[in-house]
Amino acid sequence: MKKPLIHPADLQANLKKAGIRQKDVAEQLDVSESAVSTCIKGGQGARIREHLAAVLRFDPRDAWPQYYSVEVKQLQINPLKEGRVRPKKHKTVGGDSMKEK
Repeated sequence: MKKPLIHPADLQANLKKAGIRQKDVAEQLDVSESAVSTCIKGGQGARIREHLAAVLRFDPRDAWPQYYSVEVKQLQINPLKEGRVRPKKHKTVGGDSMKEK
């Protein structure tokens, strides 16, 4: 996994310098304060990440590279479950049956 260029403590310090509390962010986004804290520390929360990046004016990939992968997966629609998307599987022929890589 790629190491973040912006440390969670730096994010917290930048919020404090800007006069923004995690509680303010939580209220603006209608989420819990713990959700904001967890996101800052690397947890899930795309909407929170995008908001913090916009407010503090930085690229979210610098703080959370694990959520912004360079690798793009090919997707295909599952005809059995209309509207659902799944990664495309690559298959090879081996013997009598098809094997997945």
